[in-house]
Amino acid sequence: MAIPTANDIGSRESSSVRTDGDSSSSSTKPESLIQYSLTSEDYIDQFIPFIRSELQNKNSLDDLIANLEKTSQEKQDVLEGLSFDSVDDLTSSVDKIKSIVQTSAELSKELSAINEQLNKTGTAFAEEKKKALHYKKLYNKINETFLTINSCLDMLERTNKILELIQSKQFYKALINLQSLARMDFEEIEQFEFSVRIYNSIPTFKQMIIEETFNQLIKWMNVSLEKNFPIIGEIMFDNYKSLNDAWLRKQASDEELLKFKVNSPIERTLREEKFKYFDPLENDQIQIDMGPLYHSILVFESVNELDKLKEDFANEILRRRDRLIYPIREAMTNNNFDMLSNNESLKILMYSMSAFFIADRYISEKTQFKVRTRKQTDDLFDSIISKFVPLLEKYIMRSTDTVKKATELVDIIGCFVQIAENWRFDSRKLYDLMVSLFKLYIKLSAEEFRKEYMSLSVDDDSQPITVDNLQQLKNVRDNCFYKFEDKDMTFPKVLPYSVIYPGSCLRLRSFIHGLYSFLEKYYDKRLDTLSQMISVAVDQVLINIILKDLDNKVHSSYKEEVSQNLINLEFFSNSVYEIEKYLNFSSEPLILKSRTASTMIKLKAENAFKSTRRRAENGMFEMVDSKVDMLFDMVDFDWSARDVNDEPSISIKDMGLYLENMFKLDFSHLPYSIKSLLLIRSFDKITTHMKRSIAEADSITGEGVQNFEIDLNYMESLIPSLKIGTGKAGVLSSDADKANKTLQTMFVSLKQIVSLLKDGDLENYKDETIRQTKYSSIKPEEAQQFVNKLEEYRSRALEGSGQFSRSSIGGSPSPAPDTDDERTRSLFPGLKRQATTASFNGFSFKK
Repeated sequence: MAIPTANDIGSRESSSVRTDGDSSSSSTKPESLIQYSLTSEDYIDQFIPFIRSELQNKNSLDDLIANLEKTSQEKQDVLEGLSFDSVDDLTSSVDKIKSIVQTSAELSKELSAINEQLNKTGTAFAEEKKKALHYKKLYNKINETFLTINSCLDMLERTNKILELIQSKQFYKALINLQSLARMDFEEIEQFEFSVRIYNSIPTFKQMIIEETFNQLIKWMNVSLEKNFPIIGEIMFDNYKSLNDAWLRKQASDEELLKFKVNSPIERTLREEKFKYFDPLENDQIQIDMGPLYHSILVFESVNELDKLKEDFANEILRRRDRLIYPIREAMTNNNFDMLSNNESLKILMYSMSAFFIADRYISEKTQFKVRTRKQTDDLFDSIISKFVPLLEKYIMRSTDTVKKATELVDIIGCFVQIAENWRFDSRKLYDLMVSLFKLYIKLSAEEFRKEYMSLSVDDDSQPITVDNLQQLKNVRDNCFYKFEDKDMTFPKVLPYSVIYPGSCLRLRSFIHGLYSFLEKYYDKRLDTLSQMISVAVDQVLINIILKDLDNKVHSSYKEEVSQNLINLEFFSNSVYEIEKYLNFSSEPLILKSRTASTMIKLKAENAFKSTRRRAENGMFEMVDSKVDMLFDMVDFDWSARDVNDEPSISIKDMGLYLENMFKLDFSHLPYSIKSLLLIRSFDKITTHMKRSIAEADSITGEGVQNFEIDLNYMESLIPSLKIGTGKAGVLSSDADKANKTLQTMFVSLKQIVSLLKDGDLENYKDETIRQTKYSSIKPEEAQQFVNKLEEYRSRALEGSGQFSRSSIGGSPSPAPDTDDERTRSLFPGLKRQATTASFNGFSFKK
């Protein structure tokens, strides 16, 4: 029997497993293992363990062999079954193979046809491929040519674009395109001559752009800036005039702002928007395109030549500076000032100068100091101003001869200074010139005041003003600095001063207002100095014009003119204090704007007026004294008369008439202080002359004493009539009382002497009580002298009565002296000398 294959064994095992599924596990397991071993490639090796196990367990291989046979038979059965079933399949497969062979033959024919067709197509394809390769090479060459042509066209286009941009003044764009052209790849087109030329022309184009850019900048400076300097300057001046007017309106509505001028921090803070953001080069009236300047900066920055632009631009600025100051330099060199024929020509010049300076500063700030530094603009300003100020100073001194011209000048220069200060230029030299201009204005104003005053002085009739109603009185008083009290409101009313006083006060107010008006807008520094200049100016007007004229008038030969101008002088003298107070403490806005709290004005005119008044009074006193002396030279008291007169002597009446005429007519309007002093001095002079007449008399009769008493009473009786009407000048009652008391005592001493002479001896004088009440002003030695002149007393003395010895009044006995003085000293050793003095204040109106 053939040995079964592993597959056979495996099949059997498999079958055995299926058929004997219900067998016990002890019999199934070896069969399964056998089947497994049979199916294994190394089944012989697999069986060795089984064989060993059978031999060990049973000492026999019978069971194993039986199992193997069984398994082999099962596998044989299965194989046979499969063989019978495969015959049909095999027959069918043969038919199919035949069909396939047929089909394969047909396909072979078709493949042969296809192959033939492919051969034909391949040949055509090869030919087409050759053509395609040829065309591809041609296409590549065309593309290369196209790219080359495009590169050439691009170069030409960029070159043309650069030229067009240069022609249209768009230099920065031209430079950008040039830089793009320089970055092109020239290797592809370097074989063309034109491309090489273009490439080599790039530096030339660059230089052309730089030069044309700067040429455009120069043209812009010439046409847009320099040509428009007068217009730009005028616009800035007009703007600042409007700014000043707007600020004055603000000050008028708010007194707290009065001390702040234009350009002060407060004014800048409160400045209206239209003034705060005013652009001098771009506004409603003019528009200066800054594009060329910005364009130049971009171009020169792009080529890294900004420093060259700075240098060239600075040189161009200097050229324009030279053109601007050339007339100034020529005028100073040749001492020819025809270029400044009037204020209008100066204004045009300052328009151009201000525009030049501000444009320079404007350019430097707008370009963030890339082309001009702040120091350069400051130095330029200083260099021109240092040359311009001497010319301007000479022009001012040469052509400014009226107040109107000076006012026009301060508006021009002041506005220029304000504009310069607003742009932070140092304008101190110009401000110093403005201070000098103010000095000149003071001089011109004083001269104008002098002319007006002298015209007023010539027209003054030296007569008191008469007002007809309260309004006229108010108008007159409002113009006067010094206002005296007068409660009498009856009209028509006669005022103590003449028209020259209120007229001068009115013009003096106008003069002071003119000075402060001159300072109102433009003067904001050195106010202490300016205040002192105003003080000196007012002093000069008061002293050199008003006081000088009044001094001449009070020395006139016409007593009416003298008396009236003494009153005027009194009012002017009292007005000085009021003027000083007005300058220091006035609440008028015009004065507050330029007044400083640190400087108090002290006028010297007050002392000058007082000194002149004293000299005038002394002159008048001397005149009255000389007149009284002259009249007394014609008076002859007849001390040896034997008859008693019925009336005063003719010479005394003449003197009384002279006094009445002088005080009632000539001195009727004198200040009461002066008039009372004149009265006192006149009567003191008269009493002195009368007393001296007694002292000079050799012998006095009783009739002579009585006639003297009549003359004395007449002179005393004149005093009340001469005092009538003396209260019209506004007298203080205390002054009047003192003067009246003094006048009442003027003749006391003479009356006591007359009383003593009428007694005829010294008996009553010896009595202490009587002497103190009746003879208080007579000294003992004088009493003895007067009594000794009496004829009756002399007669009794010659009779040998020695009763008037020192012992008669309680002294020690002594021999009678030989002389009158010795006799007097011996008679009254115990008496003390008493003197009557009178003091009076100077006249002053109640304030």
